[in-house]
Amino acid sequence: MIQQAQARAQTLCSRRETYVLAVKDLKTPIKGQLKLSNEKIFVDPVRRGTWPTLLWAMAHLRRSNPEAVLAVLTGDQIIPRLAPFRRAARQACRLAQDHAAIVMLGVAPGSNAAAWTGFGVFRVDGHRVTAFSEKPSLAQAQAMLREGGWEWNSGMFFFRISTAEKALARFQPAMHAVYERLCDAISRRKISQARALYAEFPAKIPHPLEPTREVDNSIDFAIMMPLVGRCRLEAPGSRVSRAYSLEPRALAVTGGLPEWTDLGQWETLCERIRPDPRKNSCVGTVKKDAATQRCILAADRGFTLDVRGLTDAVVAVSERGLLVLPRRKLPRIKDYVARAPSKKFLIVNALSQVRIQRSGRRVVVSGAAFIG
Repeated sequence: MIQQAQARAQTLCSRRETYVLAVKDLKTPIKGQLKLSNEKIFVDPVRRGTWPTLLWAMAHLRRSNPEAVLAVLTGDQIIPRLAPFRRAARQACRLAQDHAAIVMLGVAPGSNAAAWTGFGVFRVDGHRVTAFSEKPSLAQAQAMLREGGWEWNSGMFFFRISTAEKALARFQPAMHAVYERLCDAISRRKISQARALYAEFPAKIPHPLEPTREVDNSIDFAIMMPLVGRCRLEAPGSRVSRAYSLEPRALAVTGGLPEWTDLGQWETLCERIRPDPRKNSCVGTVKKDAATQRCILAADRGFTLDVRGLTDAVVAVSERGLLVLPRRKLPRIKDYVARAPSKKFLIVNALSQVRIQRSGRRVVVSGAAFIG
């Protein structure tokens, strides 16, 4: 998939202008697959979220051209038809070049309300985004389905570096202060200092609409939700619009991705993997008994997972540890994983006791059904 993402990127720019953002563990395999030099791969010094990762890349790239248009593409999606993507992405790049705007690509949403809870969703009037919600609740998603007119956010963004910096200064001033010091350190080639400054970015930020609730530090929560909220107040002809006609703005291109699959979502992964007769979806070396039904089971490379007697569960094992939770909890899986201590077992909301046996890289999980 990362090679396909590179091919999509090179419909917009040259190989020389293509960069990859990756976590440390993936740098070497990505470098090998894409044949990239070290300076073409940005690795965030510590995990702080996807928005700080973008800021790290921006702080490096702005040295050559602070007005450059960045096309932020995803590496975990399947887009089988390249031509529609190219047309939509090029249109998004033109909008980002011609306007001080952050531009999204829309995707026609599915009809399963539960799937909506894993995506950002928005509405548009022409290209202007009039409403945006990041990972709506199930009740909100059901209402949006009934209402119609909503698009899923593909997770791809297009903007000039200077535009993103203006939005950062307006909506996240504390982060912007860190970013300015980070840019200064990088410009002076003080990389150790820059890495230390990067650690000052928060991994969690207050929800724009619910300040007492913490959410991931993503561009969706940090920038898009407050940006769209402000633009809604600045409707054409309004007093606020006349007072605050300064940009940046939120724009979108819709209808350009007729076929699109996000493998970053567990339920979507199930759609791509043929289930067994008991509706279990399995990845890696997995064994299960006849009583195991409707489960998502995943074993990382080198691990063997043996599951017995579970129903409607998610079980995953990797170097980090073991995750066991009810399938209905999938929309919040990232929250659970983020709270899990490193290399520990994490079991969430089991109806009855889940028994775990581990011998080397073989893990046996047995139990009963989960709630709901």
